[in-house]
Amino acid sequence: MWLTFVSAAVVLGVLIIIHEFGHFIFAKCAGIRVEEFSMGFGPKLLQIKKGDTAYKLCLIPLGGYVKLAGADPGEVKGEPYEFAAKSIMIKIGTYLTGPIFNYLLALVVFIALPLVYGIPSLGTRIIKSASNTCLQYGDEIVSINGKEVKVWGDIINNLSADSLSATDSVNCIVRRTGELQEVKLSKADTLEPFIPAVLGKVVTGGPAYKAGLRELDSVIQVNDAIIPDWDSLVSIVQHHPRQELLIGWIRAGKFMDAKVVPVAEQGIINDTIIEIGMIKVGMRTAKQSIGIAAVKDGALRTTSIIALTGSFFKKLLARKISTKALGGPVAIVRVAGEQARWGLENLIMLIGFLSIQLFIFNLIPFPPLDGGQVLLIIIEKIKKSPISERTLRLVQNIGFAILILFAFYITFNDIAQIVK
Repeated sequence: MWLTFVSAAVVLGVLIIIHEFGHFIFAKCAGIRVEEFSMGFGPKLLQIKKGDTAYKLCLIPLGGYVKLAGADPGEVKGEPYEFAAKSIMIKIGTYLTGPIFNYLLALVVFIALPLVYGIPSLGTRIIKSASNTCLQYGDEIVSINGKEVKVWGDIINNLSADSLSATDSVNCIVRRTGELQEVKLSKADTLEPFIPAVLGKVVTGGPAYKAGLRELDSVIQVNDAIIPDWDSLVSIVQHHPRQELLIGWIRAGKFMDAKVVPVAEQGIINDTIIEIGMIKVGMRTAKQSIGIAAVKDGALRTTSIIALTGSFFKKLLARKISTKALGGPVAIVRVAGEQARWGLENLIMLIGFLSIQLFIFNLIPFPPLDGGQVLLIIIEKIKKSPISERTLRLVQNIGFAILILFAFYITFNDIAQIVK
């Protein structure tokens, strides 16, 4: 339990501090006085005053804020250091740097992870299926253009190399029934790897761990079904949430078995929320170093997550996905604990993922979000006069009320999932 709360505190703390620091540092550089830098809301737990700024730690760690001198129309004194005295571009920049810093955090995370840990690659060289009829089920790719193939990533890298045109081919040495054969492959060929049901990470305290399964165990059967590969294992487990399964495996040449009850988790398959079973194990993978290519990989991954998030919200608005798929503070706490049990790399990856969600969410043109504040500034510029203080307060209060109701709704969803 302590790991869950510590992990959640670290994740939320990093996300909040980075976001608010974006606002803070831009305001400072633009000559705007920052009166408060607060992590959290509600009653004050700790405060340190340095210069013009009071740095606060508050009781409710579900956000933060930076209070700028002159940002509230009712507190404008006409001083040059006030937010109200600055140009429209500085005002917009002050609001946008919070989300931008969340984007930069995600980018740094997704570049740093492959640099430090490498990228996961399937530790197999065996073909399950291929569009090229020269390849058969069970073929093992030994080398490509004279270079030894160690993991599946080597195959993908060779076939997707920028130097290889659509019409070029590569020479592959394939082992088939103990004999070596030469086969030509091209970029157009689609290959599916054979992934053995060998366990990688087994989460401590998870259903599989409690039953005695450990890393490198090779699962060969579930109940009366033979398990030929990883996909077969995943399929059976997912279709049996909360149902007892008799799992058999091989460890160091010895057969072992035990009863395992998959926990039920929420999953989205074909845009439909369903309950799936999980025994908290990962497939066996190898880490592949990619060096400076981590920069490109990190940028592509960040862009991909932004696109997937945009697609998710689009489907949500079109009612193709239920709002029950949304997660709030309780879900973040639970997921942070789960990812911490998978390892530090997973926890850092979660920070990157959530940072992108904050980046997108805060750009929504809805007051009091950053995007909404930018919208109000633009409206003032178009109408060439400030919005009245009464109107601003009304808009902000309505926005806050809607956000609070939304927060209650997703928190209720989170709790309902836990109770279920």
